[in-house]
Amino acid sequence: MTLSGCLIGSARRSCTVAVAVAVVFLLGRPASATTIYFQGWNTPGDTAGWVPDVANANVSVPAAGGNPGGYLDMTSGPTFQTVGGVANFAPVNGNYAAAGVDGVSFDLNEISGVFTQAAFRVRYQNSGFNGWYHPVTYAPAGGWQSFSISFDPTWSDAVAMANGWIADGPLLPGSQVNFATTMSNVFNPEIRLDGIGFALHAGLDNFALDARVSTVPEPASLLLVGTGVALAKIRRRKRNTPS
Repeated sequence: MTLSGCLIGSARRSCTVAVAVAVVFLLGRPASATTIYFQGWNTPGDTAGWVPDVANANVSVPAAGGNPGGYLDMTSGPTFQTVGGVANFAPVNGNYAAAGVDGVSFDLNEISGVFTQAAFRVRYQNSGFNGWYHPVTYAPAGGWQSFSISFDPTWSDAVAMANGWIADGPLLPGSQVNFATTMSNVFNPEIRLDGIGFALHAGLDNFALDARVSTVPEPASLLLVGTGVALAKIRRRKRNTPS
């Protein structure tokens, strides 16, 4: 934003107001979003720290077949009718509220098997707790499909549920944790696909975690702040000067 100049005399008040409005506009912009974690699995054989979400399942990274390039290839084992990937490291773990985390996105491909649900899931603190999950709808057309989930990590349970989140239920009696508390200490974020049978095969690609970042004032913005303060002081001094 550029101010071409200020008039002297009767228009001084209008100029002061204009500068003040400009300052509010520049410094009152909403926070922007940035991706604080991204994984596209483009190094064959390297799962980038992601592991299977249940015992006896498997994850691997082929060189091609993703969206595009490589991807996290996930297959079920003989124990659970579930397939998925889990990340247990920063910044995917931790305090989502403090970090400003407010969104997750990823691509899925249900390659083979009968699937009943796909979801993004987080647990609280450690393996002694369950958590919350947000289902996504995989279209019958198949192939790679993209999903995005936006949220506020400080939501109440009622607001979280109204926005599609579901509580897992307590792992042990008395261990159920509310949504905001869970998001303050996230453990083992997970992409989880449930199905029928033990021959489930799916792909995960382009996993991203987004966070709000405060806008840093540019030098021009700071100059306007100084100009606005100076004009306000001049106006006050002239008002207080005896005639």
